[in-house]
Amino acid sequence: MRFDKAIIEFSSINEWPGSIEPELLKSAWKQLDRDTCLAGCGSLPIVHSFDLIPMLTILISFIDDLKSKNTNWDNLNYRVDLPANVDLSALETEAYCRLILYRSLQKIWFRKEYESIMNTRRLEP
Repeated sequence: MRFDKAIIEFSSINEWPGSIEPELLKSAWKQLDRDTCLAGCGSLPIVHSFDLIPMLTILISFIDDLKSKNTNWDNLNYRVDLPANVDLSALETEAYCRLILYRSLQKIWFRKEYESIMNTRRLEP
């Protein structure tokens, strides 16, 4: 799925794929935590259950808290690697949280795919 269609296709939390592996969600949360820290927004809260709905609830609370502070959104969006053509100011908090978590999932997936390809090439004679 193309990333720029993610906003449209995942318009509701309930429409996310229900079979996202907990390990993948855990890796995505760690990636997003790195991104928020590097953006100067602080560390994400600790998650004890790597289930999509509770994670999004925690993330929404975290982003709502950031909205009450003087947050450099451009820096966070840059770190998360959101496309510049998306009007982030038009998104509600929940949509923004789904988008940054989805982008983190993409980063993890691409990294695993790339590592898999590279490992396969190393094993070939």
